[in-house]
Amino acid sequence: MKKQFLISAVLFFMSNFGFAQMEDGTYTYENAKIKLTLVVAGDGHTIDAAIIKDIATGKEEKGKGEFMSANETGWYQFQTEICNYDFDFKYNALTINLSSFDCKNGIKPAKYILKKK
Repeated sequence: MKKQFLISAVLFFMSNFGFAQMEDGTYTYENAKIKLTLVVAGDGHTIDAAIIKDIATGKEEKGKGEFMSANETGWYQFQTEICNYDFDFKYNALTINLSSFDCKNGIKPAKYILKKK
């Protein structure tokens, strides 16, 4: 009986903590093309501000978003006036994979690997 309880407890914790959320605060990620600044609030559930800066032109996109979860996975998504974006967050990871989609004005979807600064 103890063994069955222990296995159940481990599976419960694994299913509830299979994904990680950011702690509240400001985060910066970048590569040679873009710089992403995020302001996370609400115990990691809300992106109060997302700013993507094109390093070559200095142009910025601004938006807001949230943490999403489904089928035991979690990710962040946010929208700007130009595109929708999403990324997975892994606790203590030095990089994120940012994807853009559903962009306006014929801008094609893109993927960026950004390093934490």
